[in-house]
Amino acid sequence: MVVLSIQEFELLMEELEELKDTRLYDKAKKADTGERMLFLTI
Repeated sequence: MVVLSIQEFELLMEELEELKDTRLYDKAKKADTGERMLFLTI
C-alpha cells in the first residue's frame, strides 16, 4: 500500500496525463503519411 499526499497524487496524475498525450502524439506522428488537407474558413 502507498500513501500519497493530495499534492503528490495530483502531480502524479498530471505526469501520467502528459505521458498519455506524448504516446498519442508519437503514435500519430508514426502514422503520418505526409498527406495534408486544406481547410478554408469564410
